[in-house]
Amino acid sequence: MKNEFDQIKITNNGKCSDYSEHIRSYDNDNPRFVKENSLSKQKETFRAKELSDEVVHVNKEQSLKNEDKISQNTSAMQSGVQSASSAMSSIASSIGSGIGALAGVVATTVVAAVVVVVAFVSTLTINLSLFMADTNSLVFEVEMSGAQEEDFEDPIYAVLTSDDGTHIEQQITLDDVYLTYNDLKPGREYTIKIKNSEKVFVEKSFFTDKEKIERGQLTSSAKGTLVLVAVQDVLLQQGEYYTLEVRDSKGNVVFSVDSVNTTAEYSFEVAQEMELYCSLSVNGKSYAMSQLEVKAGPEYDFANPTWTWAEDYSMASVTFIDLNGEDPLVLNAKITIEDQEPTCTVDGQRTYLATATYNGQSFNDAKFEVLEAFGHNYLFEEFEWDDEVAKAVYRCKNNPNHVQYYPAEVTWEITTEAQCEQDGIKTYTATYEGHVDTKEVIIPATGHDYGDLIEEKPATCDEDGVAAHYYCQKCQKYFDKNQNETTLAALTIEKFGHVLEHYDAGYNSSLEMQMDEYYYCSQCESYFDKNQNEAELSEIGYPYLSYSNSGSKITIYADGYKRSNGEFVPFVSSSTNPYYITGTKTGADQSLEMRGTNHDGTSPENKAILYLTFDNLTINAGSWASAAYILAYNELEINITNIGTTTIKGYNHPAFAGANSTSPVSINVTCDGGFTNFVCGRQDGSSPTLYNGSITFKMNGVVYNGNGAAQG
Repeated sequence: MKNEFDQIKITNNGKCSDYSEHIRSYDNDNPRFVKENSLSKQKETFRAKELSDEVVHVNKEQSLKNEDKISQNTSAMQSGVQSASSAMSSIASSIGSGIGALAGVVATTVVAAVVVVVAFVSTLTINLSLFMADTNSLVFEVEMSGAQEEDFEDPIYAVLTSDDGTHIEQQITLDDVYLTYNDLKPGREYTIKIKNSEKVFVEKSFFTDKEKIERGQLTSSAKGTLVLVAVQDVLLQQGEYYTLEVRDSKGNVVFSVDSVNTTAEYSFEVAQEMELYCSLSVNGKSYAMSQLEVKAGPEYDFANPTWTWAEDYSMASVTFIDLNGEDPLVLNAKITIEDQEPTCTVDGQRTYLATATYNGQSFNDAKFEVLEAFGHNYLFEEFEWDDEVAKAVYRCKNNPNHVQYYPAEVTWEITTEAQCEQDGIKTYTATYEGHVDTKEVIIPATGHDYGDLIEEKPATCDEDGVAAHYYCQKCQKYFDKNQNETTLAALTIEKFGHVLEHYDAGYNSSLEMQMDEYYYCSQCESYFDKNQNEAELSEIGYPYLSYSNSGSKITIYADGYKRSNGEFVPFVSSSTNPYYITGTKTGADQSLEMRGTNHDGTSPENKAILYLTFDNLTINAGSWASAAYILAYNELEINITNIGTTTIKGYNHPAFAGANSTSPVSINVTCDGGFTNFVCGRQDGSSPTLYNGSITFKMNGVVYNGNGAAQG
């Protein structure tokens, strides 16, 4: 908030033509103050109309008639304005004293009340006055008394509220002197309130002006402690004058002048560094402001420099004392050297010129050194090359016609390898007495290493192929079969896609599987589900194995199945994807074998579980065996769902025989009609009829013993 108006210009005519005949004003040293909350304890007063007020309220015809009268009464009006100003200053002084006394009483009361409770007691009082007004800006001067840093631990805010309810909020700090509010609306009433969370320090109301008339411009600058203030194009009516006032950051007036010169410059000295705030006002109303910072500078004795040189004249500095007794000014100089060269027989001279600058002023000093005649002075000039041989050339600096040659040491290296199509570089390096030179020799390109022709890779349904081609291992480029450069993309043979044949759901005799609706590509022998997504055979069907009397045998493993003399078919059964077994098999032993191991003899990580569906299955064993054989080296669970009528009979063995009685085996049969539709037994009529070995047999959830008797 502080210092927000730097070289700003505010235009206003100081008139309120739409106000009532008498302009209300409270005496607070500000003629634009309109009204104030009772918290300020100031009384309402009225001021006499000024010349500017009269000019606003007369029409053009009256103005023409009274022009002479206004001219005659100019002196009287000026006297009246000065008297009114003095009277208002006296009132403001009296009111200010009253407020100060009241603040003192309040502060004393607060101290008495809280001294026992807290260590810090605030004596802060805040007042403000309108420093400048415009149609869209208000600038206030903040006056604080008894302010301490602790007062601002509870943040203090200045809240400006418009008569339409909108408000602008700024936080106040200990250093704030001025508050500036811009982008306001013309002719509106604004109330400013300064408060913290516990109290309201001051509350006042002001109006922005309704129209703009430019009254002048104000600029300021400083040269050291000399302050320069300029006013330009000040508009004054007859009998008016302007006041130029300069204050420091505490609000103290350091310079003031009244004048009628519409364009003028003023200067004055200050004793120390400070921030200054300048204002231009007419009849007590401010129209322009500027801010500047004054920094007191030293006074150096530039007429008597003291130069200091290094022994070898490589550096120099100049010193100027401060006539005010402060630290001297020391400047480092820039050294330039000018030589009058010697010859082989005549001395020369070297001049060291030191130059230092300060604020656009240059200071110079010089030192001189004799350059003795040096005779012949051979200096290295260049290398001369003859193929791979080089020699160093030395030429006399004083007489270029004198030349000497010295053989150089030459080495070489391959700095850029030759590529198939790009030349390489062989670099020779010559050295002599610390001097170095290089020479590059081109190595021809090597050409491509095509290698053998890479045969064509045909495209498949779902994989691109590649035409016959060559490939250079050195540069990683492709070439067609005629060794023309190409790209892998150009050699690519696009995949031709699957040719899908649709199949309805049903039994596939060649696969011995019950299939869902599926598609089959004969080109790549791949299966696809009904949505034409590629799938494993086990994902779209399940084994539907049928017996014949050809001596076939079905073996079920934990990880798949196979028929006699057939290949292993991977398949993992589940409650929704069981093995389906149907048909009739007679005269063969152990036609159905169920194993709790994988087909390679390994055991599953967990208990083996087989799901089977018997669909009108008939198995009658031959002369000496069971119909169904169970081999388990670890725990095995067999779940059978029966469809129709199933008959499983051994010859002189029970229907189910276990080969390893130490491994627990459970058989769970689900069958409508129970053993009526699931007939198990022995053809020779002996017992046990149902099973032997370590087997737990359940029919529809009821446990049966080996003779087919229900248990409990």
